[in-house]
Formats: sequence, C-alpha cells, structure tokens
Amino acid sequence: MQTSLARFATRATSTGVAALIFFSSYAAQAATTYSDLSSWKSAVGSYNEDISYGTENDDIIGLTLDDGTSLSFDQVTIFQVPTGWSNWSPGYTGQVLGTALFADLLTVTFGTPIDAFGFFSDLDAFGVSSMTLTLSDGSIITQSVNSDNASFFGFTGTDITGFSVSTTTPSGFAIGDFYTAATPSVPEPGTWAMMLLGFGAVGLAVRRTRTDFVLGKA
Repeated sequence: MQTSLARFATRATSTGVAALIFFSSYAAQAATTYSDLSSWKSAVGSYNEDISYGTENDDIIGLTLDDGTSLSFDQVTIFQVPTGWSNWSPGYTGQVLGTALFADLLTVTFGTPIDAFGFFSDLDAFGVSSMTLTLSDGSIITQSVNSDNASFFGFTGTDITGFSVSTTTPSGFAIGDFYTAATPSVPEPGTWAMMLLGFGAVGLAVRRTRTDFVLGKA
C-alpha cells in the first residue's frame, strides 16, 4: 500500500509539474502586435485615447497620459497638427511628439509595465520608409510608412516595460494619438484551443493515475 501511495504521489506530482509548465509557457508568450487600429480596438475592448500633450513647441522628456499611464523618452518636441506637422495623417487634429531632426530611433519607457498600447507614427520628410516597433519582450513589427498617411503600431501583451521605434530613413519622425487599455483581450480562438488541449491532457493524466492506483497497478 505504501508503495502504491508513493507511486500515486509521484505521478500526481509529475502531472502538476506538467500543468505548471503548460501554464507558464502560456503566460510567457510573446506580445501580439498590430498594424491597424481597428484590430487593436477589437482585441482590447475598452480603451483610452489621448491627443493632447502640452504646450506646442515645448521640448519634453516625459509625459503622463489622461488615464495615468506615464512615459519617459529621449527629448521630443510637441507639435500641433495640422499647423505643426503638415504631412500627418489626414483628419487628425491633435498633437504629436517629434524627434530631433535626422533622428532614426526613439526609445520609450513606461512608468509601470502595461498590457496594451498603441500609437500612430509618421515621417518628418516626405517619402516612404520602413519603420520598426520593438517591445521590451523582444516582439517586433515592421511596416512601410508613407509620409502621406501615418501608420498605426500597437500591441497587447503582459508586463511590457517599454518599446523603441526606429526607421531606415534618418530624417526624423513623430509619434502621437496614443491609445491605452487596462488589460489585453481574452485569448484568441487558437489560444483557447491550446488551453483546452492542456486541460484535457492534465485531466486524462490525473484520471489514469487514479485508475492505476485503485487497480493496484505498478
């Protein structure tokens, strides 16, 4: 009996470890990136939009959005659209944060880790350039940005501490029209399927262990 109990405990422990590994891998999965606002909105549900950042032409190194999200970054200048950034996305009348002339990189750090964020970015000079968003967890999205229309960059993830925006054309660029959300969306259908498979595997393992114990199998 003691031997059977020991085997049951060992198998139950192994099952628990397997479950822990499964859920740990799920929790540690990379962030999901988005290149269009509508998809990001659908993913997060409720969100906040912030389009005003201070006095036009002021140079700043930090900003607190309306929902309390704080950002720190390399020095940028506040511009009012359309007077301050003539080639920004048509229809947007808020403010943007412009990098220094000829800059090709902007690094942003959040005051506290967040789970969902998005913004638009546009080039200083007219033309087309490749721009890349790199998150603190290593997730990356690269897309072609045309100065005639700002492009959206967004993500949902877990405990993202910051990000960087870079461009292949060192002519300066701007980011603005910030979107924040308290939590990311519920897992997508494919993720739910993986979770259900994990639950099934754990349940089957536990059931077989109990059956073996009752039957006195080794």
